[in-house]
Amino acid sequence: MDETFLQFYSSDRLLVPTGTKRVGTLVPVENEKKGVTVAVSASLLASRLLPPFIIDTGVFGADLMKHWSHYNKSKILFNNTFWMTHYVFILYSTWISNTFPDSKTLLIVDRSTTHFGPLITEWLENNHSSTGGKVWIEYISEGMTSILQVCDIAINKPLKAHVHKAYFDFRLQAIQNLTAKQLTDSVFTVPRENLFEMIENAFELINQQNYRRQWIADAFEKCGQNPWVEGDSKFEAHLASLNENCVYQHMKEGNQTLKLF
Repeated sequence: MDETFLQFYSSDRLLVPTGTKRVGTLVPVENEKKGVTVAVSASLLASRLLPPFIIDTGVFGADLMKHWSHYNKSKILFNNTFWMTHYVFILYSTWISNTFPDSKTLLIVDRSTTHFGPLITEWLENNHSSTGGKVWIEYISEGMTSILQVCDIAINKPLKAHVHKAYFDFRLQAIQNLTAKQLTDSVFTVPRENLFEMIENAFELINQQNYRRQWIADAFEKCGQNPWVEGDSKFEAHLASLNENCVYQHMKEGNQTLKLF
C-alpha cells in the first residue's frame, strides 16, 4: 500500500496584447492545496488493485462520513486533513481484514509515523486473536520506498495520468461553451462525487490492463517483493537501472538493510 495525493487545478494563461494590466489564471480555483489522499493497494496474487481507499477533507466521524459509510465502490473517509493518521490507518487495516475475512494478509507499507506505534500494535494484537481475517505488517525501511515500494514504482504514475485526463475532460465539458469574460474570476470546482468516480474509473482501467498482461505482479517481482519467484534477476536489473542515477546509488549504499540473497 502507498498513499498518493491527488490534486489538479488550472494553470492556463491568457495571451493578451502588450499593455494589458490583467493577466492571470483563466479558471482560478478556490484552494490550490485542496485535494484527496488515496491509499493505493495492490494485490500480488490477483495482479490488480483493491478498491480505492479515499481520505477527503471533513469532520472525522460526522454525518458526511456516515453518509458515505455504505458506499461500496470505494472506501470513503473524512478527516480534518486529507492525510493518513493512526486512526485512519487502523480503519484501513480493518478494511483490509474485512476484505479478506478468511485469509492471512501481509500488508507492505513504508515506515511512516502514522503506520506504527502503540495504537497500531494494540490493533494488530486484537486482530491476531480474533476469528476473522488476519493482517500482518511488513515495513519498508526509511529511504527505500522509491526502490522497494510497488505502488510508488509502478502504479502511482499511470494512476495519476488517468485521473488527470478525466479531470481535464470534465473541466472541458464544463467550460467549453463559456466566454473568456464569463470565465475570468470564476471558480471551477469538481463535485466530490465526480472526483471519486474519476478515481474509481482510473483503478478499473488499470485492472482491465492487468487482465491482458499482469504487470502489477511483474512489479512485485521487479521490486523484490514476490517470495514465490526463484532468483532475483528482475530485482537485480531494477537495482542496476537505479545505479545509473547517482541519488539512488547513494541511497542504496547508505542503507545496509538492502541485501540480495
